[in-house]
Amino acid sequence: MSTRNGTRFANQKKSTGKTVLKWCLIVFGVLTVISVIAYIINPDAFSKQQTANQTTGSQTTQSDSQIQAAVKVPPTEIKSLQFGDLLSVIDNGYGTVVIKAKVNSQLTNKQTIDQNYYNACDFIRHADLTGIDEVQYWAVADTSDGDEIKIISFSIPRDVINMIQNTDFPDNTLSNYIQNDDFFILGSLL
Repeated sequence: MSTRNGTRFANQKKSTGKTVLKWCLIVFGVLTVISVIAYIINPDAFSKQQTANQTTGSQTTQSDSQIQAAVKVPPTEIKSLQFGDLLSVIDNGYGTVVIKAKVNSQLTNKQTIDQNYYNACDFIRHADLTGIDEVQYWAVADTSDGDEIKIISFSIPRDVINMIQNTDFPDNTLSNYIQNDDFFILGSLL
């Protein structure tokens, strides 16, 4: 009878282990579903949690992009743009920097235009523009017959430069802040 009780005890122990494993899996599944639902309801709470996790004591670690944006170089030392080629950067010494770029046509005319706003804003975020009152941006593109043609030009005043450098400025809205008297877009792109 003792071996029979021993076998029953061993079977009962195996059964208990399987039951605990099942409950662990069920709890894990429920917690996963709750987390997904919470993220769907309020995704901002997760990004705030991630920011909080980056804080250690009174010191906050910065992401690579924040560090790169904080390190600014003289405008004439910037050698590339997000889209296309940087042809030249000229600091006239009187408070104006002129950026000349060559860009490629994109899938739509809007994308062809918008890439220039992204270029200008990215340049402004990375350049040390101390003493600069205005950034002028000019872009050319190749025509179908191989000639270069100016497709866009605009000037960005100091107050907009400050907004781009000091806020989460949406690059694709730059046209709303450009002075109309010197804003040019090639007619075929409109």
